[in-house]
Amino acid sequence: MEGIFIALGMLFYAPKETSTIATVSDPNLHHNQEIYIGSEMRRFKRINYKTQIEIMIPGGRTQRAETIDISLGGVCFSTPIPFKTDKKVKLTLDLLRKKKSISATGRIAWIKRESASPRGMQQYKVGVEFVKMTNDEQQLLSEELKLYYE
Repeated sequence: MEGIFIALGMLFYAPKETSTIATVSDPNLHHNQEIYIGSEMRRFKRINYKTQIEIMIPGGRTQRAETIDISLGGVCFSTPIPFKTDKKVKLTLDLLRKKKSISATGRIAWIKRESASPRGMQQYKVGVEFVKMTNDEQQLLSEELKLYYE
């Protein structure tokens, strides 16, 4: 075969009992949890998507933020709140072209500290994986995202 390129990505995680950062060259300190094959190495195609999102934090508080990107599997947004990974949150976000809102339950998958805003406020980039969404809302999101695909 000619003209074929395969990108293979493997994510390694150190066992929980390991307190130091291990290197990939030490196979005894890692166990493989995920393998992705493909050009983006993601399960879902992301698109840049700026819209308002409302995050309901456990305890009843609500935080509004702006999304950075979105896919069928989750959403990324910027916030001054340092969320904890693996926490469940309820989300409501506006679909720009459909002119509707959808709701979902998500899991904080990752958080990255960003540089401070111009007003000096610390910002965080947060990735949320959708874990529960109605079929109707999944369909609305899918239709919305298809309008942005190339």
